[in-house]
Amino acid sequence: MPPSRVWHCSVRTAPEDPWLSDQQWATVARRIAHATGLAPFDRPGCRWVAVRHAEHHIHLAGVTVLPDGSRPGMHRAAVRAQAECRAIEAEWGLRPVGQDTGLSTSYPTTAEIIKAEQHGWAEPSRVWLQRQMRQALLEATTVDGYAKALTERGVLVRWRTAADGGAVGYSLARPGDTGTGGAPLFFAAGRLDSALTLPRVLRHLSTKKSNEGIRS
Repeated sequence: MPPSRVWHCSVRTAPEDPWLSDQQWATVARRIAHATGLAPFDRPGCRWVAVRHAEHHIHLAGVTVLPDGSRPGMHRAAVRAQAECRAIEAEWGLRPVGQDTGLSTSYPTTAEIIKAEQHGWAEPSRVWLQRQMRQALLEATTVDGYAKALTERGVLVRWRTAADGGAVGYSLARPGDTGTGGAPLFFAAGRLDSALTLPRVLRHLSTKKSNEGIRS
């Protein structure tokens, strides 16, 4: 099997991090491209692009072939990219990933991208739902407020409850996105974005409430 000629990575901030401007994300992208060896500041690099399609993350992709046809020195690129991200977190006051490991965001499959195109949607349901979740969390100060914000944004929400009736999880669906039999296609919140599981949402709302000086 021929070696891959395309390098790709995604970079995201936590929901509670400050909003980064396009210019700041461009700086992040350039620093990572430099750190990995994809496009060093001091010599010719590969062709690459950074795409921001959500509030909290970007994608970087590059063709790993230099203008003279040789391959760039990108040994341990993932480790070097992570090290640069840790440096940016410290410099910009963002949440250090080491304090909350195991966070991940899922990305649309080819089938989901094709479905979005067939429906005339600007983005696949998975991406649309992730964006609604993050926006709703920014607007909310309580879990009821979060649920209301999701509903007002058109999201279908299904709560998972324990024996005592208390909510222990939730899943979401986009109106018009159906599966077998015509039923709404629900995604578990943690599968969409592990930073937005119900326990983490509750923790974030509690922190926000404390920071705003709200008392129960």
